[in-house]
Amino acid sequence: MPSKTSRKPRVLVFIVQYPNFSETYMHEELRNLAEYYDVHIITYKKSPFPRRETFNYTLIEYQLPCFVYYPYEQVDWELAQPESVRFLASVEEVIREFKPDILHGHYFGLTILLQHLAEIHKLPFTVRTHSMDVLREPAVKLEKLCALSNSAWCAGILAMPQFRQRLTEHGLAESKLVDCFPLINFEKFYKPEKREKTGKIICAGPSSPKKAHKDFVDLALMMKEAGSTLDFDLYTDGYTLQDTVQYNDSKGKPVRIMYVDPDEMPEIYAQYDWLVYPADPKINRVGFPVGMVEAQASGLGVLWQELPDRKEEQLKNLQGAGILYKSIKEVPELLMQPYPEEMRQKGFERAKLCSAKEQSHLLTDCWDRFAQQREMIEKPAELVSVIISYFEKPADLCQSVTSALNQTYENLEVIVVDDASSQFPATSILSAQLLSRVRLITHEKNRGVSAARNTAIQASSGTFIVPLDADDLLHKEFVMRCVQAAVAGRLDAVYTQMQWFGDSEYLMTPKANLVNLLCHKEGFPTLLYHRKVFDKIGGYREDMPIGSDHQFLLSVAAEGFALARIEGALWLYNKNEKGLGSIDVEKRMSNLISSNGDLYEKHWPEVIARLDSYYLSLYDEYHRARKASNEQVSSLTEELDRYRIIHQEYVKVLAAYERLVDESSRHAQALDELNRLQRETQLQRQLISDLKNNLDAAISAPNTAPFIDQLKANVRSLKMKSQRRQSSISADIELIEKSGIFDESYYRKQCRRKNEHVVDPVVHFLEKGCGLNFNPSPLFDLNFYRQQLTLRRINYPGNPLVHFIEQGARLGIPTSPFFDTDWYISNYSDVKESGQNPLAHFILFGAAEGRHSTVPGANLCTDLRVEGEKGSTSKKQAEETASVLVKSDEKVYDVIIGLHEASRTGAPLVGLELARGLKKRGITPLIFLPKTGALLPDLAQDFDIIDLSQIVEQQSALLNHIDRLEAEGRLSSNTIILNSAEMHPFHSALKQRQMRVVTLFHEFLSLYPHHTRESLRRHSDLAIFSCQQILADAQKHCAGPWTNFEVISQGLIDSQFGRRIEKDEAIKELVKTTGARIGDFIVLACGTAEMRKGIDIFVQVAKTVIGRFPKTRFVWIGGSHAAGSDPLTWATRDAEQSTIKDRVHFLDTTENIEPLFSAADLFLLPSRLDPLPCVVHQAMACSLPVVAFQGSGGVEEILQDGGGQLVNYLDVPAMADSISQYIENPDVRLKDGALAAKIVMEKYNFESYVDTLIEHTGVKPKAPNHATSDKTLVASH
Repeated sequence: MPSKTSRKPRVLVFIVQYPNFSETYMHEELRNLAEYYDVHIITYKKSPFPRRETFNYTLIEYQLPCFVYYPYEQVDWELAQPESVRFLASVEEVIREFKPDILHGHYFGLTILLQHLAEIHKLPFTVRTHSMDVLREPAVKLEKLCALSNSAWCAGILAMPQFRQRLTEHGLAESKLVDCFPLINFEKFYKPEKREKTGKIICAGPSSPKKAHKDFVDLALMMKEAGSTLDFDLYTDGYTLQDTVQYNDSKGKPVRIMYVDPDEMPEIYAQYDWLVYPADPKINRVGFPVGMVEAQASGLGVLWQELPDRKEEQLKNLQGAGILYKSIKEVPELLMQPYPEEMRQKGFERAKLCSAKEQSHLLTDCWDRFAQQREMIEKPAELVSVIISYFEKPADLCQSVTSALNQTYENLEVIVVDDASSQFPATSILSAQLLSRVRLITHEKNRGVSAARNTAIQASSGTFIVPLDADDLLHKEFVMRCVQAAVAGRLDAVYTQMQWFGDSEYLMTPKANLVNLLCHKEGFPTLLYHRKVFDKIGGYREDMPIGSDHQFLLSVAAEGFALARIEGALWLYNKNEKGLGSIDVEKRMSNLISSNGDLYEKHWPEVIARLDSYYLSLYDEYHRARKASNEQVSSLTEELDRYRIIHQEYVKVLAAYERLVDESSRHAQALDELNRLQRETQLQRQLISDLKNNLDAAISAPNTAPFIDQLKANVRSLKMKSQRRQSSISADIELIEKSGIFDESYYRKQCRRKNEHVVDPVVHFLEKGCGLNFNPSPLFDLNFYRQQLTLRRINYPGNPLVHFIEQGARLGIPTSPFFDTDWYISNYSDVKESGQNPLAHFILFGAAEGRHSTVPGANLCTDLRVEGEKGSTSKKQAEETASVLVKSDEKVYDVIIGLHEASRTGAPLVGLELARGLKKRGITPLIFLPKTGALLPDLAQDFDIIDLSQIVEQQSALLNHIDRLEAEGRLSSNTIILNSAEMHPFHSALKQRQMRVVTLFHEFLSLYPHHTRESLRRHSDLAIFSCQQILADAQKHCAGPWTNFEVISQGLIDSQFGRRIEKDEAIKELVKTTGARIGDFIVLACGTAEMRKGIDIFVQVAKTVIGRFPKTRFVWIGGSHAAGSDPLTWATRDAEQSTIKDRVHFLDTTENIEPLFSAADLFLLPSRLDPLPCVVHQAMACSLPVVAFQGSGGVEEILQDGGGQLVNYLDVPAMADSISQYIENPDVRLKDGALAAKIVMEKYNFESYVDTLIEHTGVKPKAPNHATSDKTLVASH
């Protein structure tokens, strides 16, 4: 964000209608921006209901239905109609006069205009979406808007989290999305104090048909006629205000109707008890009401009309702070009830998420990020290799090569591989001039197009690759726009629309996602991708003469690379002699299926559904056109022909799948499953035949409605029967599915661990999984249930789950050590009276309601207990249960410690040393881990461990274990130490279990969602912050106060760090690792390679310092957790592209970092935000002065007494100057290094840290007569 004293950047904001009294959302955004930016607004629709406060704006009336809520066909996408041209001319005048630096708009449809202007003026643009502009735009329009947003000039699309999936499914790159909420002035509305009921009900919002204000009048009349004394007030203005007033008058004026300026609403809301927000379900166009959030912030109860098919979305918007009603007749009873205090508190939490003050940085961060990489976007420098494969097609080769050479992108190489053409070799076709500008490689014998592409890429040097067929063409802007989009959006691969030419003229818009590619749709050979994609996939499949380009693209999607489309037909596809008629579709599909069996098995239901949906949409389109006019039917003839071709292709897909079944039948393990698939395929082919007959009949019949119904019924049947055979188990399938017990996700995890491929989990369970002891639920143990049947002398050879559903539940038979059926029914009479299956009730409702599944503390699996280091013969049985089993039956534990993972990083290492310190003082800790890692052997060597990493319901498993230990008298206290905010999933459950929760905070809580921060605050009995900055951050970003906390800085984890190796020996090790020379000045940095840690700043500082002192080397220790275009990739690239590539080294994470620290001369911490880095302690212990940023975290506290230098936040030149001063003044460096060592030894002693924690937590050693042997505990699954 710019400073207030500098020249303010100028933002040109586009708003559909301004100044409108109802657009509070937009107004709060503008109000926050105006402090740091010059804002000017362009609106194309004058508001008849203006608000009092306004910003500078220009009205340019524009009547075309272009930007919001209109069908794809009615949008002037090219902005070429006369009205659009006039509008653009007026906009250009404003741009010339205002000279904006940034473009911004509200509503997703404005992307059309903003992307157009951004491309012309080279300006970044952002768009803040609302609700209906994402939910109600047709799919084809949404796809185009997403493609426009993938432009290099788009700095970000702000959208509510619940719309992320919809936008990415329609093609928006993940990197463009920023999660946000509507904006309110939270501080003005916030009224946390409890107050007396006023007896007043409010409804607020613009008057329009979708708001259904007449329902509010009916509600008031209904309650007054029933004798209610409540007052009902409606604050509104708008198009249908007069209609509402007249209706209210006709009913005797039960509602007071008035209008105030929106800025007065904070005081208005404070006078009311409830907000009622009606909406017309038939119109169903109410999005996210900002008035509802304002009411939540004011402490009001909220009632909102439930809308058709949108209940889940509405509940996400409410976040537990309001009630949905289906009819206005339900509201009187709700209004007479007190509003739950818990809901009121959730309302404050929910509303704070919408605070304009808290959210303003989301938008400005987008602009700041763009500014930082603007030069890379405008003038990308990466070498691009265009590779052209050629074989005996002389007609178009010259034109294809010329299109590659004529790109506006300059840093380009063109490589042509002639795949052994004998009749028309490339050397005889290409002119001398073209040959001088390309690199030509000739195969000695014909090896196919895949081999030609692989040869070219292996010979190329480009960072990015563009494959091009020898008869296709590239638009001159293809490479430039694709590279810019890849750099700006951190994309691994970029593609465009393609324009067919030759035999057929057609604009194709591919949607290259995994399911489409599996459907044999959307495959294409030409795109731009990063070289690492080629390296990861291993090139083009040379054993696939047909379909290798499709296979390559499928692998790109399957590997999870960031792949996105940008708008524009920048690739021209030659349709001459290409197409389905000349390609063996059946063989292509057979190749794809046989090469991707796992993918097809995993996604087969989605493939079937996608193809069915496509066929139905085509047929529906034909039917609508036929109904409209015969002319439109004629215009769809080509599309119907395409439908029939794809339909035939679909039949061939199934045939290829059937052949794959036959080929694989020799595998005995899969024989039964494959025979079933064969029978399935026969059924599918019969249904497809029926589908085609219905289609043909529908086309020729005068009345098509019955045929359409039959067609849809057949498609539904096809989808069902493609996943499930019709046999004797069909009744059991239905029984299990309706029971609510079968956990599909849990079952699939078991199958994956045993390398079992599953199409339909229920069918697999009935036919195979039950015999393999794959449990259908964490609470249903097949072996345990069989034992229970044996104990009761019940002989039932069939499926245990089927028996339980039909008989066992009624008989009260327990299903696992953790669900006692008889106890559950006996203790919860409502379950017994309802007749519902008790296990299903617990899974669906009971667990969430806090009910117990068995007697608290009971142990139903003593016969399955594992003894000794390796376990007894019953261990295998025990591992089939979702339980936590103890190896030592005697040990008593004084405290439980939770580590979020067992990685060799800061917090887990602190946790390990803390546990060792407690053990040294006679306190026996028990450690639990939700996630394992490289540190596990160290932990297991000294401590008992509960490994929950393979458990699905981790919280339940932990609580069951605690119950058992407590029942056996093996917990001497109820204290549990959670060594990170990352343990937040456990806090609530442990607190409800009445454990004393002590949380060690090593992280800035502002980086966590609001609800997580509040959960941590409420559920921590004692909070230990590692430094003052982390405490201040927590106090600032949490709604409530922290009542019990301490600031205790952890010490140097290893007190001998830096003392075990001499500096000379360490330097020799460094020389071997990096190629450094004796006498080089070593600047060391350490941490995960990410932007927060400042790896990009590390490279910038290195460039400056090495430019001044060439004998300096910069070494970074730490890899990246990210995939795709991660910061480490870009940092490495930046170093390689400059003169410092041989003097900057990136080393992966290593277990022994001590020699690297001992060999260094100075430690650099370029982090933007770092709590209390352990690496700083380690550097100081090695007498290294530390250079870091002010305001970047706990390092300020560490260096407050010296030991290094702090420079202004993100002042890269100052950081380089500081390092330079140390290089020039070795005496100062040695002095500061000595002081650093003294500080860390005196102030950051880990033994003192442990003693202080013991003092504050109250943990005490157990009595001396308890056993102290250490054995591993396991959480088996």
